[in-house]
Amino acid sequence: ADNECFSSLQLAREALKALAYSPNDQQLAIGGSDNSIYLWDGQSQEPGIKLDGHSTTIQSIIYSPCAQWIASGSKDRTVQLW
Repeated sequence: ADNECFSSLQLAREALKALAYSPNDQQLAIGGSDNSIYLWDGQSQEPGIKLDGHSTTIQSIIYSPCAQWIASGSKDRTVQLW
């Protein structure tokens, strides 16, 4: 996966397809129609990491109970573990 930082969180309303808060409320994961997941730091309100790996729209995101892992599913019928 190609991870890179992003400087702002500006997704069009129609591009937002899935989101999940981490169990510890420290991070927000946002998935969109651009096939990427964006991680937003909930404490500092700072942008975080962009996760790329799916070939189509992200449809679901979930954190593990320990908040160390994220699973995402997309229209490409794959699940990625981050």
